[in-house]
Parts: sequence; structure tokens; C-alpha cells
Amino acid sequence: MTLATIGTLGAGATLWFGGLPRRWFFIGPFAFRAAGEGRRSTHVRNGLIQLGR
Repeated sequence: MTLATIGTLGAGATLWFGGLPRRWFFIGPFAFRAAGEGRRSTHVRNGLIQLGR
């Protein structure tokens, strides 16, 4: 049901704005940034901690 909701919101945004507003993907919780230095296991652990919040 969650995926259906995301799909519906994406389709609605496409119809309303003429496309998905790309700026939404570069701000807030979806912002991309380079990972800091560290071992692969550190990055995996940090990712799992973020998913658990």
C-alpha cells in the first residue's frame, strides 16, 4: 500500500506540475551528499541506524 501511495503521489505531481519537481530530491531527508571517510562496515552500520529511526 505504501508503494501504491508513492506511485499515486508521483503521478499526481506529474499531472499537476508537468513532471516531478526535481528540487524535492535535493533538499530535506532525500538530499544527496558525499559520505565521509571510513570503512564499508561503518557506512553500512550508519545506514542501518538511520533506517531504524
